[in-house]
Amino acid sequence: AQAREEILLETFIIYDDKVGQPLRQALIDAARRGVRVEVAVDGYGTADLPDDFIASMTEAGVRFHSFDPQPRLAGMRTNLFRRLHRKILVIDGQRAFIGGINYSADHLGDFGPQAKQDYAVEVVGPVVAQVHASSCRMLAPVLDAASQIQPTCTTAGPASAVLVERDNRRHRNDIEVCYLQVF
Repeated sequence: AQAREEILLETFIIYDDKVGQPLRQALIDAARRGVRVEVAVDGYGTADLPDDFIASMTEAGVRFHSFDPQPRLAGMRTNLFRRLHRKILVIDGQRAFIGGINYSADHLGDFGPQAKQDYAVEVVGPVVAQVHASSCRMLAPVLDAASQIQPTCTTAGPASAVLVERDNRRHRNDIEVCYLQVF
């Protein structure tokens, strides 16, 4: 119950299971408190998400966006590899989580030896403004109104961080170029 103004969530997978259900409830609770909640998921990664799962969120005020939800040409997707694979959560423009965050029970340790491993980094400080701007750019085509949040944290801690984005058009190798520079 910490979010006061805005939640921006982008992920590949949300399942209707013991991980997805509490997430759904937290998002519903936030929307009912008056928090702007924008959720973007991948249409392939969440293809099996039940309609009532989504409806319960949208009825509470959560704005739910599915990336590439439908087949395009003769029942086939024209670009199998164009996915929303970003995993980003931004709270009030002040705190962000970035990494491999999928919301499903098969990512939990108690799933057994077949459990998938995801990692994420929580960030605060000036880099959150970059993460927030990136999410706003991603969501811009589906938003009714632009975000009114202005990230204000200008105090940097002892660590340095920068957001490096990759896409399949203009920034195909930016991440690779960046990490190879540190060797």
